[in-house]
Amino acid sequence: MPKTENLFAAPWDRTLRLVTVLISLVCLTLTAFLWPVIQAHGPASMHFWGGLLPVFIVVAAALFAVRGYRVEKGELVIERLLWNTRFDLSHLQSVQSDPMLMQQARSVLGNSGFFGFMGLFKHPARGPFRAWVTDPGQALVLQFGDLVVAISPEDGSRFVAALQQCNPRVRSQ
Repeated sequence: MPKTENLFAAPWDRTLRLVTVLISLVCLTLTAFLWPVIQAHGPASMHFWGGLLPVFIVVAAALFAVRGYRVEKGELVIERLLWNTRFDLSHLQSVQSDPMLMQQARSVLGNSGFFGFMGLFKHPARGPFRAWVTDPGQALVLQFGDLVVAISPEDGSRFVAALQQCNPRVRSQ
C-alpha cells in the first residue's frame, strides 16, 4: 500500500468542470430526444446504437479521466478509472511549473477539456508533449529525455519533493 504522502489528487479547475458538465448534458439531452425518434422511425440496425451513441461518448471519455497521481517504487503513476499509466523516474531529468502551458499548446491528438486535457499536444516553444492535466494553472512539465509529460497534481511543491526523493538528480526550475 502506498504511503499517503506520495498520493496526489488531480483537482479540476472551474473551466474543466463547466465544459465537462455542459458536454455531458448535451450528450444526455441528445439521447433523450434521439432515442424515441430512432426507435419509431429509424432502421432496425440503429435502434440500439443510434440513440445511445452520445451516452457512449460520455462513458468513454470518463474512462480516460485522471483520478490522481502517485509517486511510488521509483515510478510516477497516473491513475485512471480502469488502468494506470507509469513512468520510470530514473529517467526523469527535470520538472518545471508552467501555468501557461496548456493555453499556449495545441491539441494534436487528444481531449482539450472534456474530463481533462489529455493526449498529445504541441507547444510553440517546448514542442510535442503528452498531457494528463486537470488544472492547467497547476501544470508541471516533466522532462524524461526526449519525452515531455505534463500533469497537474494538487500540491506542486510537495509533488516535486516526492520526485526528488525518488530521484535526487531531478532538477527543479
